[in-house]
Amino acid sequence: MEQKCDGGKAFPGYDLYGDGKQHFSWHPHGGMSLRDYFAAKVMQGLVVLCNQETTWEQDAKRAYEIADEMLAARQKA
Repeated sequence: MEQKCDGGKAFPGYDLYGDGKQHFSWHPHGGMSLRDYFAAKVMQGLVVLCNQETTWEQDAKRAYEIADEMLAARQKA
């Protein structure tokens, strides 16, 4: 299966780690990917349309296809 660019974390959180002196670093954790966030927003629109000619599985696949196009356009900008 081809690895898709996920756009990184949509809402990253960071923890500050240090050795008690002057050496500190931020480490990202958790959060959904930007790809998942875009797909969720697209899915909201597809649910509102309530197209009875497609299955939920088809709609979910389409949501990720659109999310991938959104990420591609974002990289070009």
